[in-house]
Amino acid sequence: MSIKAFTRPFTQQEPINQEAIDAATKVLKSGRLHRYNTIENELSEAALLEEEYAAYQQSKYCLACASGGYAMSVALKAAGLKLGESVLTNTLHLHQFQDLFQMLVEVLYLLKLLKI
Repeated sequence: MSIKAFTRPFTQQEPINQEAIDAATKVLKSGRLHRYNTIENELSEAALLEEEYAAYQQSKYCLACASGGYAMSVALKAAGLKLGESVLTNTLHLHQFQDLFQMLVEVLYLLKLLKI
């Protein structure tokens, strides 16, 4: 299976539709702004997103991350990176990140840690 390259611009966000704005407003008004601010037996919006995306990807797990750096850290640990091992990366941002991200996806796929 070949991995498709992401070809859309990273620096141009799409407009947010009204349904998404309403959903975000509902969360803001609820006061439950993070995954651990829930009532007993209630799933947070983050947990619901993870479940839905895992099902979409036909994957057992999904972890929502608050930043790209955190996502990279989790992915590298999942790939077996050990304390003290080096990671080569560039210092560029946004569209230059695409090549690094593509490489990481390929590595995780080859290690059978990612299902595409």
